[in-house]
Amino acid sequence: MSPLDVGICMGFIYVAFLVCVIGTGARLVQLLRTPLNLRWELYPVPHEKGYLAVRDEVPPLRGSGFAQFYHGGLGEEIKETLKEMIFVVRVWKGKRKLWFFSFALHDGMYLVLLWFGVLFLAALTQLAGIQVAPYSPNLWGALLGWAVLGAGLIGAFAIAIATVGLFVFRWVDSGMRQYATFRDYFNLAFLFAVVITALVAVCKVAVDGLLATHFNILETVYYLYDHAFKYAVLQMEALITFNPSLISKLQFVTSPLMLAHQILFCLFLIYYPFSKMVHGPAKYVSYHYVNWEDKPYQEGPLHYNYWGVIKIRER
Repeated sequence: MSPLDVGICMGFIYVAFLVCVIGTGARLVQLLRTPLNLRWELYPVPHEKGYLAVRDEVPPLRGSGFAQFYHGGLGEEIKETLKEMIFVVRVWKGKRKLWFFSFALHDGMYLVLLWFGVLFLAALTQLAGIQVAPYSPNLWGALLGWAVLGAGLIGAFAIAIATVGLFVFRWVDSGMRQYATFRDYFNLAFLFAVVITALVAVCKVAVDGLLATHFNILETVYYLYDHAFKYAVLQMEALITFNPSLISKLQFVTSPLMLAHQILFCLFLIYYPFSKMVHGPAKYVSYHYVNWEDKPYQEGPLHYNYWGVIKIRER
């Protein structure tokens, strides 16, 4: 690749990342600024005393009587939200046949996010002069090397399996097919295309490694890192240091299949904030401010808004 081509690729990555971060933040702010939702009186809620017990009475929404029921605190709410985000509990209870694929999709995406965090740490570690690889003599470098391999591979395979499963399930299940839209199928197909391009390239390297090492598994893992994942760390290093000359030397990263993967991934980052997949960051709003919002309504011209601030209602 020419220096100009490398510069364009790096610029596209920066732009896609900024659009994703700013767009997701804007969507979250938009949700937080929406009018107060209709209160459905869902009791009990996690921050209430005796959450796990069956309640005999519903706390009043107004007046001094509310004080004996209201117990503030986010600890239980955070625990319940994380339980839903990680284990997709509501799908398990309501649509168990769909749970495995939904679980694999969500947790696969969390692993990919973790992978990018590990890549960032690995790049900083290498900039500090410590070798990052599964066979590194430095314990921290070795741990990061194994994490780069494990989080990336497991996350990508989980997303690939989940997107295919959810796509087929929506198609063959008559109940879900009635409500599935073109956008639902497109989102799954788009996400599958992003991960399968990377997986095919990595699997090709893995097969070459098996043949080169005569099916020695450990040596194949080292080969896979040296000929694929090491370049991901170096690319992150180039992005951190704004050094495009590093990327032009990375043959795996600049291969046609990986270039297609990176273009698709950048397009996905740009698309994500404006799609229904942005419901992930909205979990906090839907749980904390909808399901579990039970601050008392105030008499007179005061009311709570979603920023936790008392504001004067316009007359």
